Amino acid sequence: MNMDLEQMKSFMEESSKDFDVFRNDSKVDTIKAFFTGNHGLQVTPSYEVMEGDILVDELNKKYFVNEVNPIPYPGEPNAGFEVKYDTEFSKQNNPKSPITIGTVNGIASIGDNNNNVFNNSVNDLKDIKNLLDSYSDVSDKQKEELISLLDITKDSNIPMSAGFLSKFKSLFEKHSELGISVGVFIVKLLSNLL
Repeated sequence: MNMDLEQMKSFMEESSKDFDVFRNDSKVDTIKAFFTGNHGLQVTPSYEVMEGDILVDELNKKYFVNEVNPIPYPGEPNAGFEVKYDTEFSKQNNPKSPITIGTVNGIASIGDNNNNVFNNSVNDLKDIKNLLDSYSDVSDKQKEELISLLDITKDSNIPMSAGFLSKFKSLFEKHSELGISVGVFIVKLLSNLL
């Protein structure tokens, strides 16, 4: 069955439902389109949709247009558009793309909304001591107390009790990379990785 463009338009209009088009927070048109599956719509000829538009159906469900491709038809400038969209649900449940960083040196946490990868170059007490020595605002007494406590904990079989590092809370809050380093050290200690 060969259809000319007018027959195709008529068929598509009959098979389509109405969507209000919002652009820059203003309603700009009402179009006809039908679902093609996999977050796709086909917009009937003579209507225009742009990336960034929001389509709203009669149930007030929003479809966020993120890709628009013209449908080719010989000799016709507008034979409709294929539209890819996201819904509010799919936008909330799809993780955002991770940020790519060329090189990470030292302590870092990189990831997206669901997963983080920690890159921590701290392996032992010597590394924590070097990190502490880089802070001019931490007293030598605090540095020695923390290193001593971690060293005793490492060398003894005495279980760690909740809050055994609580006196260093303000130090960890001020220097979060130190808190991360000590945390990684303790996890390695508990996992027999040290």
